Amino acid sequence: MLFITLPWALFRYLAMKTCKRPVWPAEVEAACIIDPDDPFVQYEPRYAGDLKTRGPAGENELLAYRERALRMALEYDAERRNRLGPDGTAA
Repeated sequence: MLFITLPWALFRYLAMKTCKRPVWPAEVEAACIIDPDDPFVQYEPRYAGDLKTRGPAGENELLAYRERALRMALEYDAERRNRLGPDGTAA
């Protein structure tokens, strides 16, 4: 198993040492600011695994999140169709 893990670890180490986090230009950052009053903003966990999804309460929370996300996606699509027309271009 070492003959598989060692090359993987070496290449991961090299990638981590030679890569850097992207730095976006100020105009891109300004264009991507989310309005605090945006009706389509959903709660985001601080890190993966932050939500408690074990047991009945967790399953209910996950199901409610998925239903809320689907409902909001459908509302967003309907609002976009009203604004841009059915084919997605400016009406």
